[in-house]
Amino acid sequence: MSAGAGIIKEIYIAVDFGTSRSGFAFCTLKDYRLRDITSLRAWEGSNEPQDKTLTQIVYDPKGKPISYGYSAPTKYLECLVDDSAKASEYTLFKFFKMDLKHNPTKKLYNNNTGKEFDLITVIGDYLKYIKEKIVEVTKRNDLNDLTRVKWCFTVPKIWSDAEKQMTKEAAQLAGIIKKTDVREDDFLFAPEPEAAAAYCLKWLEETGNAFVGEKFLIVDAGGGTVDLTSHILVKEGKVNKLKSLTTGSGDSCGSSYLDMNFISVLESIFGKDVIDKLKQEEPISFEEMMISWESKKRNIKSLKKTEYFVPDSSIVAFLEKHCDLSNIRLFKLNKIFLTSELLKKIYDPILEKVEKLIIEEINQLRITQNDQSSEFDSIFIVGGFGESQVLQSMIIDKFQTNKCKVLIPETPGGAIVKGAVCLGVDPSLIASRRMRLSYGMKTYKPFQNGVHKPELKTKLRGRTGFFCSNIFDSFVDVNEEVKYDHCVSREYEVSEANQTVMYLELYTSPKKGTMYANENYCFKNGEIVIDMSGTSGLGRKIQVDMYFGKSALEITACDKTLNKNYHAEVDFNKNHFHATNSDTVQNQQVLESYHFIFVNDKSGSMDGTDTTPSKTFISSRHNNRVGALYQACHAFLEERNGSGDIASCIMYDDCPSTLFVCQEVSPNLINQMMNYNANGGTSFTNAMKAVENLLKNYYNSYSDYKVIIMFMSDGEADATEAKNITASLVNTYGVTLHAIQLGGYSDNAKLKELAMVGNGTFSRSGISVDTLVDVYKEIAMHPVSQ
Repeated sequence: MSAGAGIIKEIYIAVDFGTSRSGFAFCTLKDYRLRDITSLRAWEGSNEPQDKTLTQIVYDPKGKPISYGYSAPTKYLECLVDDSAKASEYTLFKFFKMDLKHNPTKKLYNNNTGKEFDLITVIGDYLKYIKEKIVEVTKRNDLNDLTRVKWCFTVPKIWSDAEKQMTKEAAQLAGIIKKTDVREDDFLFAPEPEAAAAYCLKWLEETGNAFVGEKFLIVDAGGGTVDLTSHILVKEGKVNKLKSLTTGSGDSCGSSYLDMNFISVLESIFGKDVIDKLKQEEPISFEEMMISWESKKRNIKSLKKTEYFVPDSSIVAFLEKHCDLSNIRLFKLNKIFLTSELLKKIYDPILEKVEKLIIEEINQLRITQNDQSSEFDSIFIVGGFGESQVLQSMIIDKFQTNKCKVLIPETPGGAIVKGAVCLGVDPSLIASRRMRLSYGMKTYKPFQNGVHKPELKTKLRGRTGFFCSNIFDSFVDVNEEVKYDHCVSREYEVSEANQTVMYLELYTSPKKGTMYANENYCFKNGEIVIDMSGTSGLGRKIQVDMYFGKSALEITACDKTLNKNYHAEVDFNKNHFHATNSDTVQNQQVLESYHFIFVNDKSGSMDGTDTTPSKTFISSRHNNRVGALYQACHAFLEERNGSGDIASCIMYDDCPSTLFVCQEVSPNLINQMMNYNANGGTSFTNAMKAVENLLKNYYNSYSDYKVIIMFMSDGEADATEAKNITASLVNTYGVTLHAIQLGGYSDNAKLKELAMVGNGTFSRSGISVDTLVDVYKEIAMHPVSQ
């Protein structure tokens, strides 16, 4: 083991908690080979050996988990048949990992009853099952004894510090760790493409192909995300290590998004209303069809020839009842034919995103190397989606050259979890990383005329002279190369003599050389709370040490007055804007200036009374769904009041109306919204055309404001053109679009697609006004998904 291996443990356990599938691996040897890393391949419910099981879990009507993994979908279907009286009360969850990033409320729902589940609890229940399987295989009952065991959890490269913290909270619920405040020597986050890189390094060493100076790109294609990272092989002493060449990149374009496109294709063949009825009236058959599609898509090798899909007899009977199959040319002999054109509709949007990510990494490499001809020596394809021959063929056709080889491990899906074990044994295998963001503390500095902004000039109680507020005290800059265990230290003094607690606010910025924390591109990432009780006076100092270059940010602090050292825990959830040391709006600490565009559904269905407002001043005029929407909008406006943001509003049915444009955010704006009643049809396309026209006319006058679109609906509509408009607005104006669904017990696929194209979140509030209010308040606090 190398010098960077850290504290030696008896066993190293890696958990690959994936969007579609999850698994684990472990190693008990210090001097190990890949063949010494053990993983479970005999999962219940699977007819053949698999590196992973399905990331799925079933709950009974009392909210108790009863089945997991490959057994979950079968168990769910059995419950629907065997306990038909309570069939709707059973709940199957899948693909819930990505809700950590894209679901602002962190709530999940039973699609039939609307019963609410806490996301972190669901993940904790699933991880508890994984832990139980690890106990069975390792025959150890001391797995939360961190003096003997080291845990390594894989995470997407695009995971933020907040999402890593929530993963720790779920691991604590599962009994894997006793507290979330753990060090990397005991609990390691292994970014999935870096774990894959560690596996590839080990593989190159064991096959005699590890050459110093070799540059390679990892494409980690999973169920939810595709993450990329690039490295160069270096030598430290006698040990091979990897240095990051770029900051890495990723996107939500994993194999699970093929399922959404497959359903859209079915809607184009049989009609959207037929497929919607199939979901509602034959949930068992629909679920079995998606299981069959899961198997089918794993065996599609090319998009150039027609494939056929054989639905269950119950699906055929349903289709015969609800549509004239004799007139549907793509349904013959009880088979659904997927032509080359239809296969491309399913695959091309995902393949195009992956291709774009690889091109961006090549461009990043050339900028970093200052060489426009620079290429990677090899591209490794790993991850469950990496087993797709369609994806493999695209990457080989587009990027393999005489200089660059495309390499695919024997089991791409198992590479990440085994690589995570390698990083657990020696995290310093990644000798350096490039920072994706600049990190800094918000602080005060003595004011300098001609240097600092006059509007930030302020006084501090008990201190002479003027100070500049909102200083971004940088620890590291974006794209800066930092070595493993790299430490940066800063000292901070108390601002008041009787101060008993110091709150240090951690900010990130996508730009190098950021000077102020309240620039419109900065983001408050969390707070560090330091207890200073028992001391007093103005001379007291805290030294903060930040450790970068590891898989997750680590912070320690030292009270210089008491000479007391302790590990500082960052609360990554306290990142909403608020006012400090001032009652005036001018000194309020606002993270970014935003232009919020409300796109509110006022169609006839919004006149429904299953959801009503609780605020009397609204219910007296609109005691229906549209009133509940107005209450949520009012809560949003109250949350952002005094921020200096601007807002516009479009009310739409089949014909949109623009209420107000670029007005300063104020709760009083609700009065203009409340002039509109619910009536008419629903057109997503016309609503987005109204947004497009608004930005064409006004964007240049307010280009300093980041555009946030909140697209709300309680109904269904075609979204094809609306998605195209959204994509154009993202490219032209850099907008973010959040989609909000009111009502319904299943997700509105079209709204989800809009949110995906708009790089925003999708939220479903069910029929609860309180949940709808929470959704809007969450967006108010986190306008941009990090």
